[in-house]
Amino acid sequence: RLNIAVALTSILFLGAQMLTQPDQRIVDISLGYILQTALLALVVFGVCLFLFAKGVMGGGDVKLITVCALWAGPSLLVPFLFWTSVAGGFVTLGVLVATRAPNFIPALSPIVNPLGSRMHKTKVPYGIGIAVGGLYVAGTLILKTGVAA
Repeated sequence: RLNIAVALTSILFLGAQMLTQPDQRIVDISLGYILQTALLALVVFGVCLFLFAKGVMGGGDVKLITVCALWAGPSLLVPFLFWTSVAGGFVTLGVLVATRAPNFIPALSPIVNPLGSRMHKTKVPYGIGIAVGGLYVAGTLILKTGVAA
């Protein structure tokens, strides 16, 4: 439901941009912009689907990053992917520390931390990184409106 809501709101956003006076638009909306956005979202989906097939990404992450790419559009896609990667890297680092630390830090041992014994089965919750990238896009779009200035 979340992915459908994000996709539908991006379509509503683009529709609202079409109805807005050209000098007040946040994005320079045109048929070319819409086609570029759709094409880039399909490319993101294809790359992420390949990563899903290789077991690198989860299916929910594939869907979420694709619909967030609709919001990012051509102008914000690269920064969106950058901040998603940076935040996802920190999350991955945190998971690695949590899974490896019990061997080195007694306070994290399974005796003190019973969840520690199950952490080796934990996958990286990359949705957090995607959310950070999405918040970057949302913040940038808000700043373009002049509301937050």
